[in-house]
Amino acid sequence: MEFVKVLLVDDEENLLQITKLYLEKTDRKFLISIAKSAKIALNLLVKEPFDIIISDYKMPEMDGLEFLAQIKDQGYNIPFIIFTGKGREEVAIQALNLGAEYYLQKGGDPKSQFRELINLIEKSVEKRKSDISVRKSEEKFSKAFQFSLNGISIIRFSDQVFLDVNENFIKTMGYSREEIIGKKSNELNIWARKEDYEFYYKQLIETGEIFDFETLIVGKNGRIIPLQISATLIDIEGELCILSISRDVLELTKALEDSKENEIKYRLLFEESPIAMFNLNMFDVKKHLEKFKITDSSQFFGAIRIQPSFLTELISIVKILAVNKTAFELVGANNRNELLQYFNHEYIMKNIDLYSKLILQLLLGNTRFEDEISVISLNDEAAKIILRVSLAPGYEKTWSKVFLSAVNVTKRAQAVTNLRKEREVFKTITEAAGSSESAEEFFNKILKGLAEILEFEYATIRILDNKTQLLEPVSSFGIDEKTKQYLKPISIEENNHKLVSILLDKKVVSISNTKLSSMKDSIFVKKLNIISYVFCPLLDSKNSIIGSMQFGSRERKFLLEDDKVFFKTFANMSSNFLEHRLNHFLS
Repeated sequence: MEFVKVLLVDDEENLLQITKLYLEKTDRKFLISIAKSAKIALNLLVKEPFDIIISDYKMPEMDGLEFLAQIKDQGYNIPFIIFTGKGREEVAIQALNLGAEYYLQKGGDPKSQFRELINLIEKSVEKRKSDISVRKSEEKFSKAFQFSLNGISIIRFSDQVFLDVNENFIKTMGYSREEIIGKKSNELNIWARKEDYEFYYKQLIETGEIFDFETLIVGKNGRIIPLQISATLIDIEGELCILSISRDVLELTKALEDSKENEIKYRLLFEESPIAMFNLNMFDVKKHLEKFKITDSSQFFGAIRIQPSFLTELISIVKILAVNKTAFELVGANNRNELLQYFNHEYIMKNIDLYSKLILQLLLGNTRFEDEISVISLNDEAAKIILRVSLAPGYEKTWSKVFLSAVNVTKRAQAVTNLRKEREVFKTITEAAGSSESAEEFFNKILKGLAEILEFEYATIRILDNKTQLLEPVSSFGIDEKTKQYLKPISIEENNHKLVSILLDKKVVSISNTKLSSMKDSIFVKKLNIISYVFCPLLDSKNSIIGSMQFGSRERKFLLEDDKVFFKTFANMSSNFLEHRLNHFLS
């Protein structure tokens, strides 16, 4: 089924829901998203692609025409229908001038109106697909023509006039473009042997094509060039033409001689490169998509939405042709068998962003693209990479040679992020220290600020009471009153307690999955459904324990060693201020 992703925009919620229900009920191919304002719609467009937008005109903050202008300014090429009240002819004119496909007035018989809306949606989507198909076809031909390593010419068959030539043809022949275009081949005297010329045209007349015909061509200043020519008859705007592709025989021979040497050099460069490299055969993936008639992004995302395992099916049939040492290291694999696990269900789901973007870009016809994304290795370690993908020339229709390269920029990205967070943490702590009237207020401000900066939903601070030797919970963030009853004092002498044993080691400890750790039995962890947990000891200037900070999240968070250093840094900041302010409040 070919899905159509529709974005409905209207400030009248009832009308939004009615339109959504009617469209989905009438045709199951519609996947409807709704937005109660143009600003919300613009945010949705950043996150996911849509095939068409249907928008009201009169809306607060930003009306439909302003919304349409914003879309065009931001480079979105999405069909747009204005769907608004009666008496808005001037709006219709402005909308069409701004690039809207259609204008439809609200009111009248609802069934007739919605039928017309569906008709306009289908016409708009089909027109866009047709435009995209034509544009892609023209772009592919133009690129193939201009950037081919072979010489290419287009000659009118009736009079042998050159209509177009590419740069390599010009380079081979030695003429300028102006000296060739509009001239006949016999005017330029390019055929060295008359019998070759006669045989060439006779083959084209009788069979419509000729392959690997070797002959001698005369270039500028009488230079003789041995060429291998393949040609076919094509129709260009109703006129019969010859599309000819030629290769210099001497260069071809030299290329064959150099190929073995180049292959050895390539292998050394490939294996020892500090950049992770993958050579993949995705022919079966393309066939699988064609089997289900998935040819664009909306169909692809629609298939995944209906059947999440569809992506797993696609990636599991990717063939790995070659990988280098750095690729093994990035994935966390020691051998090819371990590498194959990266293409199994568990790690496809963990790296859904990587795999879905790869297939989507190929599906869109992009032969080269680059993106910065996060990936999870077989060791469950997170990495930020710059991914570059290129489809080998000549394999656009088969996807059987897809080259991936990945540059690990985790440390660089993390250093920038941590530096920003350190500044925010320092600002939060200093502001709390300067504005708090009590220890409780001080603790609450610090905890709230840190939890938000570090992007954790839950946080607690415990302070050690030197008299009772109890770690007393003094502040919490994100925890309701009912759950707070599980935050009980813990004796520092209770060595078998998980938090105490961690605290005594005086190290930052992170747990990326509590369900696989000793924390899985914690009532507190179970009640809040905490998956990731970070524990930071608070130490005074004499390296003695004064308390601890705990942070929890319902999402999995993977901390690298650099992250732990950052947590230790902000824990030291917090400890210094806590030590100072505790003395202040106690005095």
